[in-house]
Amino acid sequence: MRTKTVATAAAVTLGALLVAGLAAPAQAAELPDVQVTVSFDKRLVAVGDKAVETITVKNAGKADAHNVKVLGDDGAGFKGLTPWSNKPFELKAGETRVIKIDGEIVDEGYGGIVYHSIGFGADGGDANDEDNIDVARMGITGLKGHVGVRVYHEADGNTDTIEDESVPGVKVEVLDPTDKKVLHTGVTDTKGVYRVEGLQVGEYLVRFTSPAGWKVTKPEIERVVGNGGGGEQPIAATKVAVTPTPSPSASPSPAAGGLPVTGSNAALVAGAGAGVLALGAVLFVVARRRRTFSA
Repeated sequence: MRTKTVATAAAVTLGALLVAGLAAPAQAAELPDVQVTVSFDKRLVAVGDKAVETITVKNAGKADAHNVKVLGDDGAGFKGLTPWSNKPFELKAGETRVIKIDGEIVDEGYGGIVYHSIGFGADGGDANDEDNIDVARMGITGLKGHVGVRVYHEADGNTDTIEDESVPGVKVEVLDPTDKKVLHTGVTDTKGVYRVEGLQVGEYLVRFTSPAGWKVTKPEIERVVGNGGGGEQPIAATKVAVTPTPSPSASPSPAAGGLPVTGSNAALVAGAGAGVLALGAVLFVVARRRRTFSA
């Protein structure tokens, strides 16, 4: 009888495992993840200067990347002098390829910004195609521009911000992206506007600190400053509840009998645990007796 029971239980277990295996969805095939970063060795340049561009292509995925090739290439003001092959190549999982290009600044680029943007992709798909392209920038020394922002209340999801409520009192900081040094600081006016004139063209970080009752949706943004005109970049903010400051309260008084409430709860938990242990011991003894009588 015991052998038959064990065999039946084994059959049921095996059947359940087979059903679970058949019902489980098939795992998706692993994909490569081609990541691209581009950088220049200088932040500010003049026409005629030399600069070095570094293009890094990394496969951060768990599968090999096949036939990796250039998908897009755009730029202004920088001319590469180092010949390099843009033929497709293989990139194993975890492997990185670095391309260095010596070049020259041939003009002021676009609005005083010299830049190069390039993207790579592989056959068969990519785990995250949002990081397949990158751009590097340099500013032309001596050219000036401005940073202007307008913080508004985003309440209706409408991208037309002209009629939206302005948010004054938002602290705005303009930072150097290299060392995070604060270059300018101020607050938005009654129209939600903050503006800095006479900035050297180039890349900056703009950081926002929300006043009470508001939350800027993007606390920090990257801003490219050119020497052209332009208005203020809209920055969305939402209303949030103001949390009142809690008032000081008296410490809880001890429970009756001189013991604190926490001590009473601890004793109750300890007693319950002892009861569970005792019940387990009784069940163990009963089980042994049944096994002895059935033998």
